[in-house]
Amino acid sequence: MIKITVPATSANVGPGFDCLGLAVNIFSTFTFEPSQKQLEILGCDSTYQNDSNLVYQAFVKGCNYLGEEVPRLKLTIDSDIPVSRGLGSSASCIVAGIKASGLWFDQDFTSDTLVKLATQIEKHPDNIAPAVYGKLCSAFF
Repeated sequence: MIKITVPATSANVGPGFDCLGLAVNIFSTFTFEPSQKQLEILGCDSTYQNDSNLVYQAFVKGCNYLGEEVPRLKLTIDSDIPVSRGLGSSASCIVAGIKASGLWFDQDFTSDTLVKLATQIEKHPDNIAPAVYGKLCSAFF
């Protein structure tokens, strides 16, 4: 079992529009386990319990980056980060999915690689960087 906790983030901080973001004390925890089914997702609205789930999509991206086949997966989401409220819920999902794919195959991503891959999905490094590094971050691509 792989368990990953990622903080919420707030981006566009002060005069650092699209560059500054910070981690806040609200968290999502994601658990990844082998499954008998191709994909099981628990802990979120049924609308997101399919292969379009952002955590799963990020996990697949990580597997593809590593050149590994996507395994059968049970994903459990326990999130205190509200969806679509400006606290980086999508960034937390993406970071968790990519990080878990590396850990699944015993190839932990460096923080820089994690930020690079996650930003390819999110397009907003000001949310991704603090989700990875914590604290206040400046990021641009």
